[in-house]
Amino acid sequence: MSVRRIHDQTSCLYFITFTCVKYAPLFETTNLYSFVSYQFSLLDKESYKVCGFVIMPNHVHFLLYVPDGKNMNLRIGTMKRFLSYEIVKRLKLMSNDKLLHLLQSQVHATDRLRGKKHDVFEPSFDARICLSRNMADQKLKYMHYNPCAGKWSLVNDYVDYKWSSAYYYEYGDVKDFSYLVRYEEYV
Repeated sequence: MSVRRIHDQTSCLYFITFTCVKYAPLFETTNLYSFVSYQFSLLDKESYKVCGFVIMPNHVHFLLYVPDGKNMNLRIGTMKRFLSYEIVKRLKLMSNDKLLHLLQSQVHATDRLRGKKHDVFEPSFDARICLSRNMADQKLKYMHYNPCAGKWSLVNDYVDYKWSSAYYYEYGDVKDFSYLVRYEEYV
């Protein structure tokens, strides 16, 4: 189980990852990719800067600049909560009882007593401060090549993966992701 950590440093760039419970392909199953992207656009409206991302079938990685005075833990928690609501809603519409049962089975007894019905994501999230441009570039490359790596093989060329910022970094075109900004000015 992940340890819940407070990430309270601001005015810095973070590499963030969160994963669906039991690595279930919930983003893929519910076709939630555009809704995750919408959540990134909300971050942008709140002065956060999304500097890169990849949305995989069961997890998401992104580079996020957290401006001074913002509470990243609270904001990422809110984002995960709204993603959870949408995933459960879509699974119910699909009558996907198998995945709904999985999400119900992951709720801890104490949370169940408080009325929680589903656990959609692994506890907490991973966030690492990018201490240099080299580190940020390394994380960006890792994200962008993720759809081509190992078991995934979602595309042959990483630039062709739709749910990633790779095209933006390769060609300078934000396409459907107008919230994207380059990381270099934030490290």
